[in-house]
Amino acid sequence: MELLSTYPLLNKMFVAGVILITARIVSAFIMYVLRNTKSLTERTETTLDDTILDLLNAPIHLVFQIVGAVGAMFYLIPDLEYKGYGYSTLILIVVILWVAYLVNRLFIGILQWYQLEAQKEDGKEGTKTFGFLNTLISILVWGLGLTFILSALGVDISALLAGLGIAGIAVALALQNTLSGVFSAVYLAVDRPIRAGDYIKLEDGTEGFVDDISMRSTRIKTFSNNLVIVPNSKLSNMVMTNFYMPGSEVTLKVPLGISYDSDLEKVEEVSKKVAENVLKSLGASGKKDVFVRFGGFEDAHIKMTVFLSVRNFLDQFIVRHEFIKALMVEFKNEDIHIPYPQLDVHLHK
Repeated sequence: MELLSTYPLLNKMFVAGVILITARIVSAFIMYVLRNTKSLTERTETTLDDTILDLLNAPIHLVFQIVGAVGAMFYLIPDLEYKGYGYSTLILIVVILWVAYLVNRLFIGILQWYQLEAQKEDGKEGTKTFGFLNTLISILVWGLGLTFILSALGVDISALLAGLGIAGIAVALALQNTLSGVFSAVYLAVDRPIRAGDYIKLEDGTEGFVDDISMRSTRIKTFSNNLVIVPNSKLSNMVMTNFYMPGSEVTLKVPLGISYDSDLEKVEEVSKKVAENVLKSLGASGKKDVFVRFGGFEDAHIKMTVFLSVRNFLDQFIVRHEFIKALMVEFKNEDIHIPYPQLDVHLHK
């Protein structure tokens, strides 16, 4: 300590180091408190509070390091000034940058949490998300931050804003189709009429799996493994069928005709038994039970339909295929006939 009193610079450096270490210790204590708080938030039903705590960790740790660094610098060089800018301007700029970092991190983190929760609810974890929204949010937040920094530095941004406004109008006119696609993509991300992995059919007949939704267009992969690219501006105005909403389960209908000589109770029992066996063997059973409905009297047969609940849209193809094969075999074993189309002609004198 005697050495420190002899050399004032060493004394100042020692105190500055103590300030930095103190800021570090306080930061570690706050992190410890947050970790204990997380054990309480984990008991809640939602995971949003846990996500927000995780998002706050880095900004809180950073702010204490900044306070420590600025405090140590102020102690070492209390009269720091450059072209009229001093500590007040420095602190204001640092605060603006920190707030921009915090807001950007929170917005993107909460958006990602919302998308992941939606994927879990839909049973589609790991599918592609709307990454372009993260870019848009970052551009807006950091753009506003830069504007405030220029204003803090005394730069007259009114002329800059006016120029940007005129340039923005010109760009908007030149890129109106692109901007229309961007706003349509935001609508698709918020309203979520379709999601990556959904099987959809558009009003123009295009159908397939949604492969990706980007800033300008949506990519649909068809059964023939081709990629159809649809502009978001058109897609948002189209009538479409989403076979994965509100759930992925699909009710498969298999129509057929039964001879008038058939025992309908037996036909119903056999059809249900075959359908249940096929669904069980393929592991494609939905939540609803198999049921049969007779639909009317036709010229040569009684119309009936077998309803099977399958897990998702694609399962219906293999289920229909196997069900028809198994049903034909069982009908032959039970002497149940599916009549050929025929016409009886009666002649009267």
